[in-house]
Amino acid sequence: MALTADQELAFAGPGALAELVRTRQVNPRELVERSLERIAALDPHLNAFRTTLAEQALAQANAAGACDGPLAGVPIAIKDDLPVAGQSITRGSRSYGPAQAADAEAVRRLRAAGAIPIGITRVPELMIFPWTASAAGGVTRNPWDPSRTPGGSSGGSAAAVASGMVPAATGSDGGGSIRIPAACCGLVGMKPTRGRVSAMPLGQGWLGLSVYGALARTVAGSALMLDAMHGAIDGDADAAPAYSGRYAEAAARAPERLRIAISSKVPPGLIVRLSPEQRAAWEGTAGLLADLGHDVEERDPSYGLAQLDFLRMWVRGIHEQSLTVPDRSQLEPSTRQMA
Repeated sequence: MALTADQELAFAGPGALAELVRTRQVNPRELVERSLERIAALDPHLNAFRTTLAEQALAQANAAGACDGPLAGVPIAIKDDLPVAGQSITRGSRSYGPAQAADAEAVRRLRAAGAIPIGITRVPELMIFPWTASAAGGVTRNPWDPSRTPGGSSGGSAAAVASGMVPAATGSDGGGSIRIPAACCGLVGMKPTRGRVSAMPLGQGWLGLSVYGALARTVAGSALMLDAMHGAIDGDADAAPAYSGRYAEAAARAPERLRIAISSKVPPGLIVRLSPEQRAAWEGTAGLLADLGHDVEERDPSYGLAQLDFLRMWVRGIHEQSLTVPDRSQLEPSTRQMA
């Protein structure tokens, strides 16, 4: 079934939308209004957004003028763990601090590239769980099947992108919080190298496990977001080596023949098995990669003591996150138990 013109615009990537703005075929206000209309129609069913930033977004769109940045006029969503000027960070909790005085460095860079934050997305409380539901915000649902989760903790961002409410959104990832929602919602989600995207002004989370990144529907869209977000500043605990090129250009190049290891091994301690549908998808992906000319080999990783180190840091990170809550008595029972 063919898409309508509105649907084609809703599911266009950030690069295509920015090109329409740069060539004056559409203006930023029109893109923002279309996103807000789509949120109004879909979010009552999906619950991807904690709040929308309609007034602020429309003001930025009106002021954009002849915007020619790589994300010119593109509406995006911000996960509820990055400071946005005038908004509180709740991290999915019923207890949270005052409104932020200024944007996070990553948000500032996105605005400088022309992107327009249009809303703040849902997360599980303190971003602990690989699904997105909380007492404060309710249940966020997967656009492909509302009876299922979009994953977590960047589940609100994933649902917003997969449903076409926005073409891209920020996320963060310590133990899979970008990659799990991307897998659940059919998106591209990459955990950047630590120090690639500034963590200021909040600093590193989860003892350095957590980094900021993005979710998009294509590799090209993900690369454009990383181009805009990347770069450390004074105060960052880590700074990845500077990348002199552009990720979007690298993403557009055909890859050389690659050696790719695949595994269906479940990490120790997780009592799960692949369903027949999951195994079929796994095998299909391996076959597709081989058909593209890559060398694909099944290799099971040896997790060893590294898994215990990760668990130690993850549990300590949960405890440290709980200390940032003004009133810990407002935490959900499951969160208090984990902390």
